[in-house]
Amino acid sequence: MYEIFGHTREDGTVNLKQFVEYYLHPDDAGHYQAVLKEAMRTASNFNATCRIRQKGGSQRWIQIDAKFQRAATDGPLRLVGVVADITARKTLEQEAEELSERLLTLQEEERRRIAQELHDSTAQHLVAANLNLMSLKSKAGGGREVAELLDEVEASMLEALKELRALSYLMHPPVLQAHGLRETIRQYIDGYARRSQLEVRFRSNPKADSLPFREQQPLYRIIQEALANVHHHAAASHVSVDLRWISNRLHLIIRDNGSGIGCRVQHGESELLRTGVGIRAIRARVHQLGGDLKIRTGSLGTKIHVTMPTVG
Repeated sequence: MYEIFGHTREDGTVNLKQFVEYYLHPDDAGHYQAVLKEAMRTASNFNATCRIRQKGGSQRWIQIDAKFQRAATDGPLRLVGVVADITARKTLEQEAEELSERLLTLQEEERRRIAQELHDSTAQHLVAANLNLMSLKSKAGGGREVAELLDEVEASMLEALKELRALSYLMHPPVLQAHGLRETIRQYIDGYARRSQLEVRFRSNPKADSLPFREQQPLYRIIQEALANVHHHAAASHVSVDLRWISNRLHLIIRDNGSGIGCRVQHGESELLRTGVGIRAIRARVHQLGGDLKIRTGSLGTKIHVTMPTVG
């Protein structure tokens, strides 16, 4: 404890008043006091993670896991537990978050480049080949069998061109900048519903279109990732997507009626939800937006709730 706080034995032990006034980081004080008050009121477990400022000016992260107990029936409360210095872990977490954000930026740049290449090069080659095929059909003889074969080739090329354009759109939807977030989400959901055979309900606040593009794009990707998880893992028949604007905070809520995640759950959040690639991508994008993420899963389905601050 002395080492963690940079406190000498000559200074004596640190009491609660000293901890709050001289050591606890001001940004963490409100949450710490609220959790402490509730634990004291119920004489129950006290768990908190917060920053402290040492006497030398350096900042540390600590984790407190303790319990309030009474020495006797009418005796005073005493706090018994462990305080651990988790600065190294927090530093690694911060580095991981920064790397994730950088990876997402690179991913968006690569998606944009590939989408442009597919549209400007590959799709144009298919268009040219299809035009040549049409010309060939008009000149070819060989009877009904040859004509049917050429029709099949043409149909296959048209289907490939359709899929290529859909892929290009999903990788980098130009309508996001041209028509805004809500229309882009609506178009994506319409296509998603057709492909997945799921019933999808979408509701949104018109203010969502006023968000800066740098915020619209991560929100769109979060919805894509979440709906992909529903399609591949949830065994759901219905999913809803809501964009709400409440007191200068945007709420994105994605809820399905699937079977939930079939693995161990702690505090409403499963191991798979914490470690899955899709969920990690969602977390990184939420962090990029300066928002908060809550995920709840169970036998009645899964709910993803993203909140982020807005201006205006």
